[in-house]
Amino acid sequence: MRIALLIAIPLLVQGCLLNRIEFSQARLPAVADVSLEVIPYNASGGPAFFGPVPPLIFPPLPSLSRSFRVEVRVRPRDPTQGFAFDARRVTLRTGSGRLFSVRRVLGPIGGVETHLGSLRTPTEPIPFTETACFFVEFDVKPVPPPEQFALVIDGLLKGDQPIMIPPIYFEGASSWEREVL
Repeated sequence: MRIALLIAIPLLVQGCLLNRIEFSQARLPAVADVSLEVIPYNASGGPAFFGPVPPLIFPPLPSLSRSFRVEVRVRPRDPTQGFAFDARRVTLRTGSGRLFSVRRVLGPIGGVETHLGSLRTPTEPIPFTETACFFVEFDVKPVPPPEQFALVIDGLLKGDQPIMIPPIYFEGASSWEREVL
């Protein structure tokens, strides 16, 4: 009852709800033949209320997910070339040095080659010719945003030749979102 009053009373007066979002961002290397974007799904955050009463700050909410998903967006510079994504050759390296292979993949999503469906075990390279998104999933809890980690993509092919991509390193970042109440 007491907690409900602490929450309800401030909401009755003008205030501001802030959300601090923690996430991981990549330092993307330059890659020949494609434009690459990689988005890890590990964001977390916690709300804080500020108004004419003392601020109420809540701790960040932990992730309940049992797997870690990463979106890999690939845009070929020359769409007339044949490209393929082999998720079997993608590796997650945590800050503690542990290595994880992709367990499931979804894609490509985008353009005329969209293959919607469920996540599936990668068994062969997936061909594409235009911008495509692939979701790769690792059997590990999402890496907390403050922890550094790397994604190694050795499975991007142009024709049957691998495209050399240096490891993609991620580090923690944060931002604030504000809502007026």
